[in-house]
Amino acid sequence: MEITSRPRLLWTAALSLLVARLILQIFMPSRLDSDYAQKSGFELVPVDCFNSSLRATGVDIILVHGLGSNPDTTWQKLAKNVSRNHTDPASQGKQFVNWVSDFLCEDFPPEVRRHARVFFYNYDSYWKNDAIEERRSRLGHELFEEVTSMAVKVSRLKPLGTVV
Repeated sequence: MEITSRPRLLWTAALSLLVARLILQIFMPSRLDSDYAQKSGFELVPVDCFNSSLRATGVDIILVHGLGSNPDTTWQKLAKNVSRNHTDPASQGKQFVNWVSDFLCEDFPPEVRRHARVFFYNYDSYWKNDAIEERRSRLGHELFEEVTSMAVKVSRLKPLGTVV
C-alpha cells in the first residue's frame, strides 16, 4: 500500500461512517417522534384480563420492561395470522399480539386468575442522547412507593369486623 493511498482510505472510511450515522439517525425510531413516543404514563398499569379490583388477599405480579425499551411495545409482537390481536392507531393498521394480555391470561386457570392481579410498571428507561440521568436505586424506590401506596389503599378497603 502506498503512502498516498492511506489518507484517501481514511477519508473514505470516515465519510462512510458519517453516511451510515446519518442513515441510522433518519430511519431509526426516536421517542422524540410522536409516532414512536411512549403513550402510557410512568406508573403501575393494570392488565385488563386480570381482576384489578383492590383487595387484601391474592397475588400481585408486576412486570418491568428492560432498559431502552418502550413500555407500550415491549410486550407486543407483530401478529402473523393470529385471530386475537390489537390494532395500534399509530402503527398504520398493523396487528399486534400482546404476550401478557393474550397469552399469560389464558395460562392462568380462572380460579387462580380471580385471586391474581398483574401490572406493568412503566418507567422512563430511555438511554440515548436526550435521556434523563437516572439511577436504578431511585427507580426501585419509586416502584416500592407505588406498591406501598397500593397496599395502603387495599388495607383501607378491607372489610371491618362487625359485632352483632
